[in-house]
Amino acid sequence: TVLFMGDSIIQWWTRYGLDSWNRWFAPLGAEDDGVAGDTTSNLLYRLEHGNVAGTAPKVVVVEIGTNDIPHDRRPADVVRGIEAVLAAVQQQQPAARLLLLGLLPRDTAGSPDRATVDAVNRLLATSDPVRTGRVTYLDPGRLLLQPDGDPIPGALHADLRHPTDLGYRLMSTELAPALAELLQTK
Repeated sequence: TVLFMGDSIIQWWTRYGLDSWNRWFAPLGAEDDGVAGDTTSNLLYRLEHGNVAGTAPKVVVVEIGTNDIPHDRRPADVVRGIEAVLAAVQQQQPAARLLLLGLLPRDTAGSPDRATVDAVNRLLATSDPVRTGRVTYLDPGRLLLQPDGDPIPGALHADLRHPTDLGYRLMSTELAPALAELLQTK
């Protein structure tokens, strides 16, 4: 099975991205464990209080951190929170492969929130868990952007944070093959 953990981006995949979920992830026995509004500390709390107890996923997909940004957390602080989540998942699910998704774009190109997202993703791509191979990193959010950095029309809801059906379909084109590869890896 595959366990998806995170915030509203994950939770709403089975709502706004249901077609892609049913096509690509439901056949893998995927479970959606996203909670709207979660920050890294919220997810860490859930993990520390038995959120994944009794499960044995082959792959855990983690997408978390975007809700830390409005709390004026610096990119390095957001990354430390994400790394703490990854460590907790690894401790509780040592046999599972971990797939970390970068933060999705927020707002338009050049906005302060977008600059923070970009900085977090750069740090995640070179973070210790990724460099050492303990975690696979994927940034499907870039598939939601035009060459100028603004969102593809219709890929994000009006809040410019949450994917639409189109956005989830675009991300699935990269996520599905990555998951298939991780599921085949021993």
